[in-house]
Amino acid sequence: MAQSSGGLCCLSDRLTSYASTIIDAPPDEVWKAIIDIDNYPSTVSMVKAVERIDGSEKGYEVTVGTRWKETRTYRGKTIVQTKTVSAIGSREKGEGGSAVKSEEWPKSFSLAIAFDAPYDNVCNTSTLTVEPYRHQFGGDEGDAELPSKENLQRTILGGTFAVISSRLKHRFAFSLRSRCKSAPRAFQIEIDELGAAAVKNATGSAMSSRK
Repeated sequence: MAQSSGGLCCLSDRLTSYASTIIDAPPDEVWKAIIDIDNYPSTVSMVKAVERIDGSEKGYEVTVGTRWKETRTYRGKTIVQTKTVSAIGSREKGEGGSAVKSEEWPKSFSLAIAFDAPYDNVCNTSTLTVEPYRHQFGGDEGDAELPSKENLQRTILGGTFAVISSRLKHRFAFSLRSRCKSAPRAFQIEIDELGAAAVKNATGSAMSSRK
């Protein structure tokens, strides 16, 4: 992984953050890693268990409406979340009122997240976006948008999340920026770990193809 970056915004009733990293793996491998929800306990250190609750079985394709219970640890506490896929795949562009499907990338994976008790008055949304790395230095403006052969093997994985709570103590914490920094750090770690899983899978695929 080349570099990571992130940011934080605290409002009176919510916390929002973004994180990103450049990954030394093709976009396809990064996409596979983020939608492989059944394997999250092996790829994301905070996730301890995943149980699908929408009737689909482990390994089935993830689509809009896929739901699962996810058990994770955060700051020494066990948290159970219900996650639902709200959007998945390539963006669509509309022009003149007509919607047309854009090129394959970028692709996004969006979730609506609810918390079990005792955090059941907290809700969360998150979106992960995968796109090829495009080198922005050198050449004219048109060339800068064209990924080179080398850059096609690199990917930008970016993410945003928002936490909204009705609890007074959470709103107080949101008002104190210094009290909110652990959540963005955890989000950045999760993105970095998904990137590491993609690199590992890409390396394994490359070695298998040479045999």
